[in-house]
Amino acid sequence: AEWPLRPGKLASLARSSVGLTPRVTLLHTVSLLAVYQQQDLTKWVGKLMGAMFGVLPDRSPAVRDKCAATVAVLFRYAKPSTVDNVLEKLRSWYLEKEDSVKHLVAVVLNKIANSAPDVLRTVHGAVIPLSLFGKHSKEGTERELWEMVWLELGVSDQSVVLLHLAEISSLCSLSLGTTSWTNRIQAADTLATVATVLSSSYPPPQLCANVELLIEATTGRTFPGKSAILAALAKSLTAPKRSNLSDVGVDEEKVMTVFLREVRKKDAEYVSQVMRSLGDVLLGVQVSDCWEDLWDICCTHLVPPEEKEDEEEESKEKRKKTETFTIQTVTQESAVLLLGVGWRVCRNKPEKIVQLSEFLAGNMRICTWKIQLSVLCSIQHVLQSLGTTPETSSSAALFTEELKMSVYQSVIPGVLRCVDDTKHTTVRALALKLTAQIFESCLSAGMRLKTEIVKDVLLHVRDQVSVESNHNLKSQGIEIVSILEKNFVTN
Repeated sequence: AEWPLRPGKLASLARSSVGLTPRVTLLHTVSLLAVYQQQDLTKWVGKLMGAMFGVLPDRSPAVRDKCAATVAVLFRYAKPSTVDNVLEKLRSWYLEKEDSVKHLVAVVLNKIANSAPDVLRTVHGAVIPLSLFGKHSKEGTERELWEMVWLELGVSDQSVVLLHLAEISSLCSLSLGTTSWTNRIQAADTLATVATVLSSSYPPPQLCANVELLIEATTGRTFPGKSAILAALAKSLTAPKRSNLSDVGVDEEKVMTVFLREVRKKDAEYVSQVMRSLGDVLLGVQVSDCWEDLWDICCTHLVPPEEKEDEEEESKEKRKKTETFTIQTVTQESAVLLLGVGWRVCRNKPEKIVQLSEFLAGNMRICTWKIQLSVLCSIQHVLQSLGTTPETSSSAALFTEELKMSVYQSVIPGVLRCVDDTKHTTVRALALKLTAQIFESCLSAGMRLKTEIVKDVLLHVRDQVSVESNHNLKSQGIEIVSILEKNFVTN
């Protein structure tokens, strides 16, 4: 016998009924029939699902919500083929439709997870990749809905990601190849999470494939959020914790070409974020010497532009008075940090170290306090290469005693400027730490700095101790004074 209310007629009534109440009532009736007339309704579930998908994108939020609830109820009694078709439809909608429809897909799957969790778990291979992808949506409410779907599936992050890695990668590949900026950013964030979750368990063949996807996605124009692709690439390269990119079959030259190309773009905010990602790569894996490229890139942001030869003297003087060069932007901060972390890739450190030390210390006077902190961090990387810590003591043989003395004498004035900073505790703390490192290294190596420099340091640290309110920093300053008086000052 034919069901009295044909699905096509039902969809037509739900879309065309005058007034909100009749449409919502009609959808509620279908839900009740699905619950109380399961046997009679079974053969109509597929057609009813089709009818519901015709109503789902309705302009009324109440109709959309009720229709989503009805789909969830019908899902519980659908045949396996219908379940697969529904999930495929939702997947295609999420990847191809506008943001409002994406949110609707999240609502539908959330209601299905609440109404028919057992059925959903039987097809988790189709749901998990989409829910992991959805968890990285930039829209807060939608992201929360996907989080609840993920929790309802009751899966362990690492095991399930590893199990469905091929499906997740395929989904991200489709999204990275679209023209939608939102989808591309979401795919990149998803691959970054995959790398973080799997870490050293990331299978090299799939890692290489995903790295190639991300490299290919960096081509073309710069769009808002493109830095997420570079961040995902950095995470994919460093998460496996391998010392060399060749250990996992990744082409190092291709990777570095991408980063060095993107970091030269004109968009300041984008360049800043790419610098951070490049710094993560340089810290996480061993790469070939690219110091000259890094130096040129960073100096572009940290050195004032040269005066034009054809500029009139009057305009030059006017510009000098109104434009005092300072290091204060986020991009400049990223450039300072990149110099520090990039220093480890330099294979000719003895010839470059004094130049870098003088550059960093000299720029301290034109930095804001936040960037002074970054400069101190970069100086710390330089000092570590001299063997001032147990981890880097093996590299100390590269440097003569005279060269070490030159580096210490170059950085001390910049560090003392930060020791005198009475407003910012974090700046003083790192400056005092570096001061202690320098003199402890000199003491262990039997080196003696010039008396004038030692007395200058002693004067600054004593002044800091006399006004210091932080107990820990006061103790640290007193310890430095004690080391200097006992070992470096005869009178």
